[in-house]
Amino acid sequence: MPPAPLPPIRLDSAAAARLAGLCALPGGRDLSNRAAPPRLFSTWEIARYLIPMAPGHLRRVLAARPDLPQGQPEGGGTVRWFTLAEVDMLRAHFARSGSAAKAYAPYRPPGARARILTLANARTGSGKTTTALHMALAARLEGYRVLVIDLDPQARLSAALGQSAGDEWETALPLFARQQARALQAENRQRVGRGEDPVPLDAMLDRALGLDPAGLIRPGGWPGLGVIPAGLDLARAEMLMPQWQQRLRGWRGWQALRLALAEMLAPGEAAPWDLVVIDTPPGFGALTLAAVAAADLLLVPLAATEADLEGTGRFFGLLHRAFETIEARETLAARALGQPAADLAWPEMRCLLTGVAPAPQGLIASRIEAALGPAMLPVRQEFAALIAAGGGATIYGTDYRDIGRDGWSRARESFDASYAAIRDIFCTRWRQESAEG
Repeated sequence: MPPAPLPPIRLDSAAAARLAGLCALPGGRDLSNRAAPPRLFSTWEIARYLIPMAPGHLRRVLAARPDLPQGQPEGGGTVRWFTLAEVDMLRAHFARSGSAAKAYAPYRPPGARARILTLANARTGSGKTTTALHMALAARLEGYRVLVIDLDPQARLSAALGQSAGDEWETALPLFARQQARALQAENRQRVGRGEDPVPLDAMLDRALGLDPAGLIRPGGWPGLGVIPAGLDLARAEMLMPQWQQRLRGWRGWQALRLALAEMLAPGEAAPWDLVVIDTPPGFGALTLAAVAAADLLLVPLAATEADLEGTGRFFGLLHRAFETIEARETLAARALGQPAADLAWPEMRCLLTGVAPAPQGLIASRIEAALGPAMLPVRQEFAALIAAGGGATIYGTDYRDIGRDGWSRARESFDASYAAIRDIFCTRWRQESAEG
């Protein structure tokens, strides 16, 4: 039987305050700047992880259907190896003609909008970027089309996907500038209607208006995986967004990314992406707040240490104060129009323990899980998984022959479990929306 769905955990001001308090108990790992090279997938790996079925059945189908990708043997062996594009072709074949009792293609109802996963924590070394990368790759290997947005000017996630931004116009900054420009245009129309002079757009905003947001997306190394990279110039956003807010009081900078993504992710049969994964910088600023506000699910990774728990508590405290400030401002505006007070809330949030060494950290991990209760994902990412994915690589980009099949499988299954918990949250929401029509 499938596990019972987790109860929804809304993220709002009160929840952030409560979580900040729950983290107050008494008492990492970076990615290297290189992308894992494209790799091939064996019939064993395809049958066990990518298109689950009996390996013998897969071989029989390939023998009977020479029109399907047949892969290539390596080193004179009998095992055949396939590119990810060929895996996608096999998956599409089984989805069309395989057993109706099995779901070969990843679940997403027709017309459903893409889901947005934001990873955030003010504390460095929490495993945030490593987790974001593995979530994106796990989803892609399951057959979803994944867009990664790197909002961390350190750009470690971009580098892991083989990309880097040459300047601010190759980062997500133009998405924010475009929303500011549109808001300023709307304000100018009102000013002209009142007989006032319009506020001119500066060169950046004017250029952003002519931007095609899809042009910011670069290939992420695998087909069906795109990335909007980061770079040091992206740090300008933390300076510009408060200035834009000061110039246009009614502008909601915290909503800018959500509006930009709504434009880029219009639902439909031809929708380009199924899942968006957003990585955020350490600390807490305008970029992180906008990424949280854009999320369908906020995932907060933390290591199994008291220092990380304390730091995560401070992060939730910052969220709480930010939400309170926004709600107060929105409530004043709503009351001026005779509308109800603002009550901001986001659909889902979870915390995830990362890099757990079971023996020395089992006790503190259990204490953290007890403290945060249903806000925790019911899985842990084990330290052994990070070791297996060492050297800047990812477990999904690592050929199991390089580290041994057994160790590779254990490491992969640790990441698979956390990804599956996230995917099930999104699929549950898709099913609910599909049932509601």
